[in-house]
Amino acid sequence: MRNVSRFSLLTETIKSSSGACETIAQLCLAQKKKILLYYWSRNCFNELKELIVDDIPKSVAWMNFNNIMVSSKNGYTKIDIRTAKSEEIIVNDRLMNSQICPYGKNGVICATQSGVVFYKDDQNLSTIAVSTDEPTISLATHYPWTLAGSSVGLFVIAPDFSFNVLQKISSSPILGITSVEDVIFAVSSHSLQLLRQTDLHSIISSLHQSKQLNLALALLENNSSLPPEDLENYRLRITSMQAYEMFCNSEFEQSIAKFQQSKIDPLKVISLYPGLLPSSTRRPSTKIFVPPDLSGPLLIDAFRALVPYLTSYRSQELTKEPRDIKLLSILDTVLLKTYLHTSPSMVSSLLRLKENFCIETECEQILTVSVT
Repeated sequence: MRNVSRFSLLTETIKSSSGACETIAQLCLAQKKKILLYYWSRNCFNELKELIVDDIPKSVAWMNFNNIMVSSKNGYTKIDIRTAKSEEIIVNDRLMNSQICPYGKNGVICATQSGVVFYKDDQNLSTIAVSTDEPTISLATHYPWTLAGSSVGLFVIAPDFSFNVLQKISSSPILGITSVEDVIFAVSSHSLQLLRQTDLHSIISSLHQSKQLNLALALLENNSSLPPEDLENYRLRITSMQAYEMFCNSEFEQSIAKFQQSKIDPLKVISLYPGLLPSSTRRPSTKIFVPPDLSGPLLIDAFRALVPYLTSYRSQELTKEPRDIKLLSILDTVLLKTYLHTSPSMVSSLLRLKENFCIETECEQILTVSVT
């Protein structure tokens, strides 16, 4: 194959229900004003299609298996390879020698005079601009990160999750970037810099402080160095943090669903509500989860979201052997208090249950106060 100036390779590994893995791949070659497309089958690339473009491509990048982005001196063009239909993308501050690289699923990063633009091919082609105040001269992705090289150093961004620069590493002009596993190679005119991200615990703590929990989860999903057990523990921890943030934002139903996913101690969830834990129960340590100020209609909405969580957890505990009677007594007592706030008619149904674990002294006191 002669006169090929640019190429882009897209791969995806698919796991069947039997556990077998298969890798699918498509290759794009830019040859003068032609786009040559190939697919992988039987241990070799086979010709798929040939497309003609108006100008010689400066860069090419797959967005997904159906769409490809092409840059030329005339601008950016998205091409649907199924129909050969093209769509011009207008970028006001684009570079003459435009850089493009794939990012995540259905997306590409394009270099501009002031940073980068992230294009995502969802229902409509959406765009997100991230400003670095410097022309981008080199690009690479190490999902969820995008690395943009400039004349003043390296910028780290994550356009799927944040519109801001997350880190700037000052250096001489970065002319090229690539990565192998967790090591990033940044090339300047007289040196080669090797960069590696800090330990995952520190990154997750930092992302939590800056409320970038979706980014933290994406980082976990793309981490292959952690043992499965540690990976799951991190995932549950981040999910519980997401649940707490939703709770503080009064998104009670979504929050409780997230708390269930996180498998957190139910007492920590109950302790977010004022006056719900039985007086004889020691309040769990919740350094991360500081109870928000709830009152009035907002508190009633929070109680209503809690009821299905309590009944579900109660049902699970009843099926266990041996049963945790202490936990069941707390759950039933809290359920009674919650019913008094949201559905008083349900109190008698709870008390009539054959297996009723309410703390008698506390429930008597509560019911006496509610009657008077």
